[in-house]
Amino acid sequence: MLIAVGDHDTLNCDAATGLPCSTATQICARERGFYPPRSQLAVAVIPDAGHSINGHRTAGVQYAVAISWSRL
Repeated sequence: MLIAVGDHDTLNCDAATGLPCSTATQICARERGFYPPRSQLAVAVIPDAGHSINGHRTAGVQYAVAISWSRL
């Protein structure tokens, strides 16, 4: 499973309420419980992107991450 989150995603991220998105480790730690224990969870934090990553200038970063992940 690949989770991609924009580092400025105001719908899913708010460090003040315990939903930090600064690092992949933070996101993985809070999302891990929603997946089966043995699932391989990969997380990418997309720089300078909000909730709708495809609409941001850095969308290409997410595309590259997804392509790379799909080839694993």
